[in-house]
Amino acid sequence: RDSGLDFRDSDELPTLTTEPIPVFVYGTLRPGDTRYDHIEDGVARHEPAQLRARIIATGADYPGLELSDSDGDTVDGVLLHPNAPGLARWMQLLDRIEGHPRLFSRVLCRVDAGRLAWVYVWKGERR
Repeated sequence: RDSGLDFRDSDELPTLTTEPIPVFVYGTLRPGDTRYDHIEDGVARHEPAQLRARIIATGADYPGLELSDSDGDTVDGVLLHPNAPGLARWMQLLDRIEGHPRLFSRVLCRVDAGRLAWVYVWKGERR
């Protein structure tokens, strides 16, 4: 039966590389900001990024974010690329810091040129 796959002999072994999905941060979790030192050990690298969204006032000592469809709404932030070892613990720590799922929802979004990233989106009331 034809499975639609093209089989051929090869002496090379296929490789598959995967990396954890990065996290887009825009407030106190950015490198150099007040809460980054709590999560820094889990970060392999970071880079600037932009997301179509708006920063909103939460009434607390940290900002919130809401997603937008408008081209004029852009938030500058940072993509944190996590270390693969310890990823689950690191994401649990981020969830606690961000008050997920009570205050923030963690959602998959596309940043910049379509790259996927986790983003914490504000669920609470706007102040």
